[in-house]
Amino acid sequence: MWAALYLMLALAASSAFYLGSRHQRICAVSQPQRLRRAGWLLLVLAWAAAWRALGVWGGGFAMLTAFMLAVVVWPYVDAWRSIRKRGQEPREDARHVG
Repeated sequence: MWAALYLMLALAASSAFYLGSRHQRICAVSQPQRLRRAGWLLLVLAWAAAWRALGVWGGGFAMLTAFMLAVVVWPYVDAWRSIRKRGQEPREDARHVG
């Protein structure tokens, strides 16, 4: 139960931080500072739930790993949504670096 809770809270915290940033294009936010404050609160709650589930060090590292994974994924989701919204598909030669 605690493990699922800290994972959901870490995902919610990363969502709040990303949606509170200036460069996101997912949705218009009227008060981004409130989202960033909520992100900090959710991050502390995620750490507390992870602490309860796995202990201080293990919970802290596991929660930060889940949080950082979600933070890295959000810009890609944003880019994918903006491409889909414009109705464009990536060019065939632009799909891979090599």
